[in-house]
Amino acid sequence: MSVTDPSLNRIEKLLSYIHSNVDLPLTLEDLSKQSCWSRWQLQRVFHSKTGLNVAQYVREIKLSLAAEQVLSSQDRVVDIALAFGFNSEISFSRAFKQHFGLSPRAYRQQGNRNGIKIPLVRPSASAPKFQPDSDYFQIRIEHREASTLYGIKQPIKGLFAETPDFKQKVPEIWENLHTKNKEVRGLSPQLGVIDVTHSVMGEEGLEYWAGLDSETLSQRSKDKLTPLLIPEHDYAVLPVHGPIDRLSDLVEWFILFWLPDSGYQGVDGYEIELYDHRFNATSDASYMEYWFPILKNY
Repeated sequence: MSVTDPSLNRIEKLLSYIHSNVDLPLTLEDLSKQSCWSRWQLQRVFHSKTGLNVAQYVREIKLSLAAEQVLSSQDRVVDIALAFGFNSEISFSRAFKQHFGLSPRAYRQQGNRNGIKIPLVRPSASAPKFQPDSDYFQIRIEHREASTLYGIKQPIKGLFAETPDFKQKVPEIWENLHTKNKEVRGLSPQLGVIDVTHSVMGEEGLEYWAGLDSETLSQRSKDKLTPLLIPEHDYAVLPVHGPIDRLSDLVEWFILFWLPDSGYQGVDGYEIELYDHRFNATSDASYMEYWFPILKNY
């Protein structure tokens, strides 16, 4: 899709309006007036370009910003509700619990960033070389509890190495895992873990693990594999649609273009590739996720 597509420019302006006016109700009628479309047309164009329902998107962005305020302030719930265009604390708390599975007070008490949706982004708008499968996609913030992975590891040279070899070596590591332990081939989800804590300056030597979480495996399988403890952490989750050969471009875009202005900071930790039943290495319908360890800037 060309970046000069007039409908994309309209959607871009509409998104800017939404993000700048989260204190307003932002009804479908309001948004229709900001666009060139009727309510019916707006819903269909928005969905065709983003894959999302416009009313749902507005609600999730409001709730995600509210969740950040719940965690970072001691503001009263009623004040947060009114600040994000809800007409009462009751309606806000009901919507909040429906989205996050916790009331605002319980979410504040547990203190973890889970289910926070980041405003839609279009990589090709900031860097034309990065063309994802869809025009827009949405990063989210999740807290991952500590877990133990069982798998195999080998050194690789990653994205920013002088002589990257990850595109050749990573498939070989997965093939070695499935050959060594045939039981794991059909299990899901499978995790690729890049251990950045042991990177070597200059050569950017990294350890790549291919494996599964401990609860997925039998003891017999665990005995054939090596354990890795992954500590709890907050992650930015990058959705990757389509063939796996697009992954490296999206990771590069995330690091060079999204992260600097995101309000988050990357940390040296464990980057996680999550593959479940939706993954097919060569299919346009494939889906996987790349989890980056991050910290919130204050």
